[in-house]
Amino acid sequence: MVIEPGNSGIGKGMAASGTSGPKARQTSADGQSSANPSSDKAIGDSVSLSAEARSLEKLEDSLRTTPEVDSDKVASIKQAIDNGTYTINPEIIAENLLQQDELF
Repeated sequence: MVIEPGNSGIGKGMAASGTSGPKARQTSADGQSSANPSSDKAIGDSVSLSAEARSLEKLEDSLRTTPEVDSDKVASIKQAIDNGTYTINPEIIAENLLQQDELF
């Protein structure tokens, strides 16, 4: 490995292991240097996702396209409030609050 002058990383927040910051050049046996020795391996590398990962990806896509607000439900509640027919059931509200409290 060749360490270039002025590139010690001391005082620049570089970790002692040298894993962060500028990459050191490596010199091969034939004298040629390479800034990224793993680039030769990248040609044949491949990645495959598990069935679970593909399923999660589909779920994420469907969540991105689903609106955050149910506009039809909001409109029906607004109409019920305007008509004076919207009723509040305190027992259901209390039950839902208790169920949420049990989650934490």
